[in-house]
Amino acid sequence: MEGSMLLYPEGNSETWTAPQELLNTMLFSVAPGLSEDWLVMGEEEKPGISTLQSTNLHSSETKEEKEVLNQFISLLEGFPDVGQIANRVLTTGVPNELRAEIWQLLLGYLPSNRQSRSHVLKFQRRSYLRLVERYYSGLNVVDDDGSEISNLLHIVKVDVERTHPNNYLNLFHHQAIKDALNRILFIWSKENAHISYFQGLNDLVTPFLIVFLVSRFGGLTDFNNEYIQNSHFKAHLKTYLPSIEADTYWCLTKMMNDLQNTITFTEGGIHAEEMMTKFKDLMTRINPKLVAHLEGVGIDFIMFSFRWMLCFLSRELSTKNLIILWDNYISQGTNGFATFHLYVCAAFLQELSPLLVKEGTDLADCMYFLQHPPSMLWEASNMDALINEARRLWALYP
Repeated sequence: MEGSMLLYPEGNSETWTAPQELLNTMLFSVAPGLSEDWLVMGEEEKPGISTLQSTNLHSSETKEEKEVLNQFISLLEGFPDVGQIANRVLTTGVPNELRAEIWQLLLGYLPSNRQSRSHVLKFQRRSYLRLVERYYSGLNVVDDDGSEISNLLHIVKVDVERTHPNNYLNLFHHQAIKDALNRILFIWSKENAHISYFQGLNDLVTPFLIVFLVSRFGGLTDFNNEYIQNSHFKAHLKTYLPSIEADTYWCLTKMMNDLQNTITFTEGGIHAEEMMTKFKDLMTRINPKLVAHLEGVGIDFIMFSFRWMLCFLSRELSTKNLIILWDNYISQGTNGFATFHLYVCAAFLQELSPLLVKEGTDLADCMYFLQHPPSMLWEASNMDALINEARRLWALYP
């Protein structure tokens, strides 16, 4: 595929031998002398669409999807214009085959200059290894002063065990995936001690991890036994997971740094109260009757919107639809998660409105619909409608 590349290529153009004990620290049963091929992404290593399809990735099949794919391939050639790519994403969506590369470009993790990509990725992945080396020593977590380490690690591990993305249950039961998620969450929490770990952070990691794993291995869902039948995943996970883990960590870091420029963070996570206040004010402008109805039955916005703000609807949508939503958030830069998300929540609440204002509904009825919305069963067309409505509301109520 001219002009595109696989982020986790087979083969290597150069190698850097990692300390074996450090790789062992990452809990992988690696062969002696394993080199860090996964640190390198050479420009000549572009297996193309055929390789992606051979790994059972859900590829573009319709004529329209193939046209969109070819448009993105052209945009990604040479020195890609990130602004053009972002606008195209908002217009047509993202081809599954290119999502990992596009997300990393739009987040600013992957440089537009192809000649520097191999160097940048190698540097970033090596830097993550150093963080693993700093905070982990075999199975014993270390720290400068040793304070609260056991408690933090315990909290992280408990949440990792609870991490069950819709239609990816088998994947996140895999011990190597859980270990990677533990490291990402723990290291991010230690590197951002002024915020530290907060419940819901695991939900912000899983979309990155899933998108990057699928980019390398293809279909991994529980649907039609994709995960069970993916022999490529079973054979090569230990080779490629370290690079995917590192990229996931740095993309999470990029996203959270952007969020901190527009959203207040406190010790213990996002200052959701500020976002909930903005959300309620927005809904009061959009649908004052609905707001009055909710207040009339005894529902305060904090009773349902706290999770919406903290986890960005990750628990209200299927993983597939959440990733479509994140295409839009990431494409809008710092406005995506911080601002556009409020309008998505407004459109979401508007969609639930007929259920909430139905004659005879009381507090219990309303809370059930708000906490168990039918959105988990939505199709892609429902997501398109939600996103379009959110854009309309943003234009009408800036």
